[in-house]
Amino acid sequence: MRVLRSLAPWAVALTLAVGASAPSPAEATTILDQSVSDLTASAERVVIARVNDVRSWLDHSKGVRVSTAVSLEVVETLKGSAEPRLFELVQPGGTAGEGSARKTQHVPGTPAWREGETVVVFLEKTDTGRVVTSGLALGKYTLTTLPGGEVGARRDVSGLHRVFTRRAPDRVLLEAAPSEDELPLEALRRLVKGERVVSVPKVLRPVRTAPVAEGPVSPAAPGGGEVRR
Repeated sequence: MRVLRSLAPWAVALTLAVGASAPSPAEATTILDQSVSDLTASAERVVIARVNDVRSWLDHSKGVRVSTAVSLEVVETLKGSAEPRLFELVQPGGTAGEGSARKTQHVPGTPAWREGETVVVFLEKTDTGRVVTSGLALGKYTLTTLPGGEVGARRDVSGLHRVFTRRAPDRVLLEAAPSEDELPLEALRRLVKGERVVSVPKVLRPVRTAPVAEGPVSPAAPGGGEVRR
């Protein structure tokens, strides 16, 4: 069984389809689970950002593969440099083309993006200098507004099969990983900054995606307003 920590460029086989399709469990990418602390340690930057644009295209230089570019605007920096404030991620997969040339390529475990959402992303660079999320979809949380008005963060890891290692005296065991998939934003912020979180409360089901205004994000008042480029 091949276990990955992050996605090397175009290293995972692409599943082709006409139209969108959801990954089956058999298509999941197996990855060594990383805690928020692990992700923070490996990331060059951790930021709260707004997704301004998502676009996909057919890349004929790579054998007619689909690539997707995600344009993000930093709202708050949790680790690393505050600049550049505007940056772009490029990842394999997506849907592009028209008519009979329309193709969908799915890479299990890569994060999904939606224009207008606000996210917490853990960012690192590949050997080729390309900026990617740390730990595939583990490195991307979407902010949501909880029923009580608090801002929560949750991530979609449905395309990942996660394991973590626990060393015994004579062997290394592979086990199911504990979950940090749903956290209050304030708890996530504290974990990134290396502060101890004694008990992480269970996040309730979100009622809507949280818009976030310029400046630091308040856990009690997420703010609002349109995105201005």
